[in-house]
Amino acid sequence: MFCKAILFFFVFVTVSFSFELNEFEGHQNLNKHITIFYDANDQYTIQNLPKEQFETTDNLALGYVKGAIWSKLEFTSTSSAKILLINPKININTIDIYVFEENNLVKTHKLGNYRNIAQNSFSSKFTNFSLEMEPKKIYTIITKIKSKSPIDASWFISDTSTFLSFVMYDILFWGVFLGFIFSLIIYNLSVFISLKEYTYVAYAFHGLTALLFQFATNGIFYQFGLYDNPLIFNSVSWILAQLSIASILLFAVFFFNTKKTMPIIHAIILGLFLIVFGMIVLFLYSFFDVEIITIVRSITKPLSIFIILFVLLIAIIGVKKQMRGAWYYLLGHGIFLLAIVFQQFGGIINNETSFISVYIVAIGILFDVVFLSLALGKNIKSLKYEKEKNEKLLISQSGFSAIGRTIGNLSHQWKIPVARLGSLITQIEAILWKRDDALKYELEEILTKMHSNLHFMQTSISEFNNFYLHSSQKMEFNLSNEIESIIDILGAKIMYTNATISKNLDRSIVIFGYKSAFANICLIIIDNALDILKQREITNGNITITLVQEGNSFKLIIEDNGGGISMEPITKIFDVFVSDKEDGNGMGLAMVQVLTNERICGKIEVRNSEKGALFEIKVPLTMQGK
Repeated sequence: MFCKAILFFFVFVTVSFSFELNEFEGHQNLNKHITIFYDANDQYTIQNLPKEQFETTDNLALGYVKGAIWSKLEFTSTSSAKILLINPKININTIDIYVFEENNLVKTHKLGNYRNIAQNSFSSKFTNFSLEMEPKKIYTIITKIKSKSPIDASWFISDTSTFLSFVMYDILFWGVFLGFIFSLIIYNLSVFISLKEYTYVAYAFHGLTALLFQFATNGIFYQFGLYDNPLIFNSVSWILAQLSIASILLFAVFFFNTKKTMPIIHAIILGLFLIVFGMIVLFLYSFFDVEIITIVRSITKPLSIFIILFVLLIAIIGVKKQMRGAWYYLLGHGIFLLAIVFQQFGGIINNETSFISVYIVAIGILFDVVFLSLALGKNIKSLKYEKEKNEKLLISQSGFSAIGRTIGNLSHQWKIPVARLGSLITQIEAILWKRDDALKYELEEILTKMHSNLHFMQTSISEFNNFYLHSSQKMEFNLSNEIESIIDILGAKIMYTNATISKNLDRSIVIFGYKSAFANICLIIIDNALDILKQREITNGNITITLVQEGNSFKLIIEDNGGGISMEPITKIFDVFVSDKEDGNGMGLAMVQVLTNERICGKIEVRNSEKGALFEIKVPLTMQGK
């Protein structure tokens, strides 16, 4: 075997790209002296390599390669020295190294992350071996590289002290990376405990999966001997990659509340979740069929890039909608994407794997998690405001419910006396019926008025009772009838304000939903309009109510002629404690927005028309609110 190898290299070296290795300090790139040969079917050994097939190349960052790659490096030593040769690509599975001195095979190394890390000259995730050179000797190094991860045939030469310093700084970098990410995870989990906002849990999950994925792909687990099984290495690394992608989608869902703010985007995200889950299942299956990794990997790489680009699109939509923290989100994921692009294509552009490419994605992740944390920080004030707003609205709704219970008790207490009063009036009418004098005719007119007022009392009690009844139950009801009931309830105030109500109601619209929520919305908007008309002393005040059906939705428009809303932006009118009325408490329209968005699952808009304020509410015919 050795004789065949010597004979082969005696001929082979005559066409080699030999160079003279002089004294040096630090490290030196040897790529321009390397030639390669593609062994697509992995059929050759060191004894039968075809010399004519080796060729030069400008690009040693070869990416995914079927079969094996052979490389050849030859140099002449000028002095005695001990050097290290290092391959900069992490996670290459197997590298078989054959060292020839003066065409004699003197050493063989079996390296790569499918082998024990102790077989390297120095225990490091970077493949390395030492060579003790004698002066004026020709050294030829042949390597056979096989890997399911991207291949790089580059070699660096370094002295021991430089390499050990680099390894120390590498460990320091990943230690800082671990501490930084982990501290942000702990911080955001503590914020979650305080605010009970699941966006912070999604952030922690994103940080954790990114951390574990970087440790797997950058050889940290391998360097510290956390797993030696090649099958586990391949499967776990790609499962962590898919979990990291899933965490990016999950954080986008919670941060932008896509279910409410971007329903179409939300549906697409759910589809992507299913695809990512399918990829995870296939990688789990690879524990039993390792060859499937190559097939699934060809899908997951473009899928991952697509998802990151898709999330960037979500961030751009968020910026366009002026959502709080969207700019920070866009910057974080934008830098992360640029880092991935640099790592994936930097080797193609630079024709080699640079050491910066080892850290570029980790640096991108650091920027990503920092900017996402800033985005969440931007939201803390908003979340506190929303929490306070919801608490105030809850208090207001509790008061509303208390009023309902009180009116319910009053209506129950009043029914009997009112009924008895009606009986007494009927008894008086019966007594008077037998008489035929002036008193009879005088009392008949009075009794008619008493009947009318008694009927009004009974109707009012019934209307108020129905208004507050079944506030948490869905039921079928006619929208126009409910609007008429609200107008009747506010009848006295309408008369006092000297206003008129113009109605254009589609009386055929019947829906199944929360009757009390719809009634509350109408009551608050109309009542506010009456207050503005009174406050601004509008003569011939008018409120126009329009109810129409549009496809599978109905549209309710309430417009007054009170001169409009003066504040800018006009949507601020829906904020808690903000009111356009002199004595307003700023709770009514805030409750209207909550009831519209959450209770009847609709959308409310406000704008100023030529006459005054115009509120437009659009709701699906089947309310799906909670």
